[in-house]
Parts: sequence; C-alpha cells; structure tokens
Amino acid sequence: MKKLKIRADVPKEPALVIENQLLLAPGVWNGVPLSDTEIKKGLTITDWNDKRNHAIYFGHDPKKTENWIGNYENRRYLTLSDGVETEGIYADLHIYDINAATKLAYGGARWAASMGMDYAWGRTGPYDIKYNHLGIVYDPGCKNERVFLNLENTEMKEGERYDTEIRYDLNLEVQEEKPIYTSEKEETKMTEQTEVTKSAELDVDKIKEVVLNVLQSQKEVETEKLKQRAEDEIKIKEDANKIASERVEMEKAKLEKTYKEEVEQKDSKIVELTKKLEETNKASIPQTVAKPNGDSSPFASQAEIAHKLVENLNRK
Repeated sequence: MKKLKIRADVPKEPALVIENQLLLAPGVWNGVPLSDTEIKKGLTITDWNDKRNHAIYFGHDPKKTENWIGNYENRRYLTLSDGVETEGIYADLHIYDINAATKLAYGGARWAASMGMDYAWGRTGPYDIKYNHLGIVYDPGCKNERVFLNLENTEMKEGERYDTEIRYDLNLEVQEEKPIYTSEKEETKMTEQTEVTKSAELDVDKIKEVVLNVLQSQKEVETEKLKQRAEDEIKIKEDANKIASERVEMEKAKLEKTYKEEVEQKDSKIVELTKKLEETNKASIPQTVAKPNGDSSPFASQAEIAHKLVENLNRK
C-alpha cells in the first residue's frame, strides 16, 4: 500500500489564509451582465466532491501544475443582510505556496480573485455555470474592487483623499494599517482615473436596457426580412403566372396560324382543281350536240362536274 511520509519540520498549516474573500459579484462580468441567480445556481450544480474544483492557480490554466498555490474552502453566497458590503460568492483562501504568501502578505502584490467556470452562452450572457477553479490574475473579469486580495476599502474623510493598505502576517492578524497620502498631482490623476472608470461602468439596469434594445433591433430586422421574403415570393408567383399566360397566348397564336395556313392550303387546292377541271372539260368534251327537238347541251352536265370536284377534294 502506498504511503506518504513528510518531515516533521514541514508546516502542516497553509502559509497564508485569507478569510471572507469576495470571489465573484453580480453585475458586469467580462463586459456582459451576470445575475445573482446564475451565480447562486452555479454553487449548487458544481461538483464540489471533485477536488480539482477547489484548486487555486496562477492564471486560468489548471493543466500547468506548477501554477497551483492552494485551495479555496467554505464557499458561500452572502448578501448585504449577512453584514458584507458587496453581495456575491465568498470563500476562505488557503495558500500553501510560500512565495505567493510572502508576495501577498508583505509585498502587497496587486492580485485579484477570478472564478474559472464552464458555462453555456445565451442572449443575455452565461448560464448553467459550473465553477472549476479559482484563478489569481492581474485583470479580473469581475471589476468589483473587492475581489483584489490585499486591499480593503474604508470610508473617505471629507476633503481628504487616501488609500488604505492592509498587510497580513502569517496568522492573518492585521499587522499594520496606514493611510498613504498622495500628492496634489497624484490626487488629480487618481481623480481623473476614477471618473473614467465610473463613466465606463454601466449599472445592471443600463445593461439590461442595452440588451433589450439590441433584441428589439434584431426582432425588427427579422420582421423586415420576413416581409421582404413574402414580397419576393409574391413577385415570383406573379412573374410565373405572367410567363404561363404568355406561353398560353403563344400556343393559341400558333394554333390559329396553323389553322389559317391549312385553310389557305385547302382553298388553294380547290381553286387549282377547279381550274384543272375546267381546262379538261374544254379540251375533251364537245361543246354541244343537236337533239331531236333542236336544243343543244354539253355531254357532261354541271351536276356531274360538281360531283367529280367533290370526289377529288375528298381524295386529297
């Protein structure tokens, strides 16, 4: 059976523990709205029995095992009624990597928590979220400043601009807390940056309004496409009917022309036969014969000539 043995002088406890750290808050996440409902749902559908989902890494690449620095435990969703200033997912960070702990506790590293997640993508943003690790990054998708690991906000005194820096010792006690005053030039620069940040951040209602406007525009575009498609189909049907009518007229004209030609051919033959009969009669039949009563008449009567003419026509 496999056994693990470790020296007694190796500390068992994490090098640094950060309790009640905000990991993710509802609002804007990577430029899209993320609701508290989806965040809470993610906590319930994530498989927390899989220890890989507890891990903390530098960045968001769990395949790089050298980037593992610890685990995040005691995950829960807290609201303002729970005594926090920003609602969202909170957890306790257990950092075992001594270098990362030193940089955070004593170096004041500007690192932030960023939840790694798998999700489906909908029209209004991600849904069916499953958390798979916690990344330590420089620029988190959640822009709430409380996701930074070594900063804590305090109330600003009127007329005074200062930042507060919190440093931790290895037992998580606050070692020192001092205001860092800024020069007038730095204060002006920070004010400008703050104004730019405020103008760039949209509240949830504004984002919803933008999303609804986009959806409405898409609906109008789809409606216009359907209308155009219907008009095109009507035009195609009208063109088809027009072509069919023209074809019928062409066939009708063709039949009329054929009938007319046949009639003309028949009339021509009748005239030709009539001439031939007249010529034949003149050449072979005596003009008259004397009858006892003194009258004269042709050998072939007019009735006989007509009868022959009809027979010839029928043969044709």
